[in-house]
Amino acid sequence: MDIELFTKERIKFTKYFYENGCIPFQETIDLIEREQHPYVPVYDESGEPQFMSEWLQARDGIESIGLASLSMFSSSLQIYMNSWLDRFNVPSSKRKGKKGWFDAMKKAMRNCGVDFTTCKLDLDILEQLVLARNRVQHADNITSNTVTHLPKELARFPSPTFVEPSYSSSSNTWFSYPRVYIDQPKVDETASLIESFCEWLETEFVRLEQDRVRKKQKV
Repeated sequence: MDIELFTKERIKFTKYFYENGCIPFQETIDLIEREQHPYVPVYDESGEPQFMSEWLQARDGIESIGLASLSMFSSSLQIYMNSWLDRFNVPSSKRKGKKGWFDAMKKAMRNCGVDFTTCKLDLDILEQLVLARNRVQHADNITSNTVTHLPKELARFPSPTFVEPSYSSSSNTWFSYPRVYIDQPKVDETASLIESFCEWLETEFVRLEQDRVRKKQKV
């Protein structure tokens, strides 16, 4: 089975899901900000911005589409890595550990002969992807639709990938941490990174298979 092909199809769908899922929410935001029907302001002496609730809901809608896309990317990566390890009959017990499945699977692949020192990709971003997905799945704030990064994750990755472009570490406080966030450019970058990682692992698999055949021929 061509696991690389199927993984890329999943990645392609995630990009489609994000791009099209955001459209109605962005349209609502645009209509409100342009004061167009049905969000035409009426006279109000309070001076308070109108349709703020609708604007916030639309913003949360875009962010929720992004969070769902993060989870889909992470799942695709995990399924691919599991399928890769299936080729070597690696037991499931070797695919999880205290530092998470991504670290455990890399160790399992290393034991299969994968040489990660030759990988030029930024695998820290993929680890951050997995951590972001975990936060999405284990949100703990009932008062908000947004999800924030944990202090321990920010300590490990002081310049996190999945935050708003305007993020600055100096804005962190004990009561306010940055939201888990992904926009269109980050969607594209993440998709490209996962695809490149899969391509690199496929070349490693071919190399290992060729080494196995050569060793067998020498016997």
